Amino acid sequence: RAIVKIIRSGGKTMEGASTLTQQFIKNTELTPERTITRKIREALLAYKMETILSKEQILERYLNYIFFGHGYYGVKTAAQGYFHKNLNELSLKEIAMLVGMPKAPSSYDPTKHLDLSIARANNVVARMYTLGWISKAEYDEAMKEIPQVYDDTLTQNAAPYVVDEVIKQLSPSSKDLKTGGYKITLNRDLDVQEMAQNALKFGYDEIVKRDKDANLSTLNGAMVVVNHQSGDVLALVGGVDYEKSN
Repeated sequence: RAIVKIIRSGGKTMEGASTLTQQFIKNTELTPERTITRKIREALLAYKMETILSKEQILERYLNYIFFGHGYYGVKTAAQGYFHKNLNELSLKEIAMLVGMPKAPSSYDPTKHLDLSIARANNVVARMYTLGWISKAEYDEAMKEIPQVYDDTLTQNAAPYVVDEVIKQLSPSSKDLKTGGYKITLNRDLDVQEMAQNALKFGYDEIVKRDKDANLSTLNGAMVVVNHQSGDVLALVGGVDYEKSN
């Protein structure tokens, strides 16, 4: 109920953060181990968080952190990505679709499994009606609606190995790296990056042509281009095929 209210208000109305605090702590501050010590730490940190932050701040952090599938982190990004709308423009059915997604983002991704996503949203709407949170008219309208879903593709990463290295180096000090809205400036040169990737692929293909017995499962390569005067890394390629190398 709290999540529905915050989404409907565009972030202006909050309530009942307690049920989410421990979940937020578990996902952001602790290791995944299942021990008594971890549960105690989780409870203590949740208690401390609720003495420092308001319910509004806790809910805002939770909704900005969780994954909604399709590469979308945070409810605002998910709303804009899936529905091309701001939070306060969403219909009840669209809100229900978002509310139902964090449990299994891949399974309920409406761009891939619209029927499952709609069914999940209908369950959310039905539960809200049963609990008296919405009127019969709101229930009927939501159950009829089939929201327009947009299958936008996030901007293709032109240098995935560079991004991986940045995440690797910054993650220990910035746990909210993917959701914190950071702007990271790099010295990478897009033209040099493209040339490096093409050169590596060309060399790989030439070896394959010359050696018909080459073991393709182990054949790979890497390339780093550095400005010897400044030390700037202009390009970084960690393999011929990112999907396989990664």
